[in-house]
Amino acid sequence: MVVRLELDVSRDPLRVLESTQPIVEQARLVRIDQQQVQRAAALIEGLPAPTADWDRMLHPISDDPAKLANLVLVVDALNFCFWSLPGSDRPRWQVTYQGTTYDGYAALAVALRRAVEGGYPLWDGDLLGTITEAEVTELLAGDSGSEAIPLLHARMTHLREVGVALVERWDGSFLHAIRAARGSAPRLVAEVLRALPSFRDTAPWG
Repeated sequence: MVVRLELDVSRDPLRVLESTQPIVEQARLVRIDQQQVQRAAALIEGLPAPTADWDRMLHPISDDPAKLANLVLVVDALNFCFWSLPGSDRPRWQVTYQGTTYDGYAALAVALRRAVEGGYPLWDGDLLGTITEAEVTELLAGDSGSEAIPLLHARMTHLREVGVALVERWDGSFLHAIRAARGSAPRLVAEVLRALPSFRDTAPWG
């Protein structure tokens, strides 16, 4: 049975709905209950927005908006794949910071915060554009006994890509891209996808 969904593609500036519609329509083992989606959305809409108390504690921060924008971009560029290696008998990559041990995304956040607090200018596009694998290894060093962070070379490549875009496209700060988007998230995403191939999270289907 083929299910056809009525999708409002006029509100789909990045073509997410359009590109996934054939997959959704031909799915046989998974179905989306639209009534329950609407019910859940109504419940969430009525809830107060939570306060992320952990945010400033974990993430690299700066009082300079231009530097902070770059730090956010760096974190996002490295936020992928924290799985353990198949057959490993060691804990997956983890980082202990101020007495608390983190893994996954939280470990990434505190590792970068640790680097900034140690004097490493992670917001500097010139530095990121030529960063070496050895430097990335040091930046993302995990606890003794845990695995190394996966895909280290890919993370180095992503950082270099960010550095080049910061220097050549955004005059040293991602804040310029944010302001140029004029409050439009789709416009900002489109600019990021043009500048940073590593953010193009797509795959062929069919």
